[in-house]
Amino acid sequence: MSRLIGCMSRPCDASTPERTSPSRRFIRCDDGHLIEGDTDDQLVANAESHFRTAHPLLTGQLSRSEILAMVAFDKTLPTPAGGETDR
Repeated sequence: MSRLIGCMSRPCDASTPERTSPSRRFIRCDDGHLIEGDTDDQLVANAESHFRTAHPLLTGQLSRSEILAMVAFDKTLPTPAGGETDR
């Protein structure tokens, strides 16, 4: 999983009050960026776009399955130390 350095989701608590609709998906990147999508296709496209601009070495390195393995359904995810949130 060394290819994931730079962008990984963190576990979330599904009981948090900010839980969104079940269809909304999120990935919190290690750089603090919140990647969002209403469908798997949209989330993967948004993640790939973020990787191209913010983490070019990851471009084309993560499969759809690897990206979807980072998904959370709650945008209240821990922020990397010193990172900013997109809330």
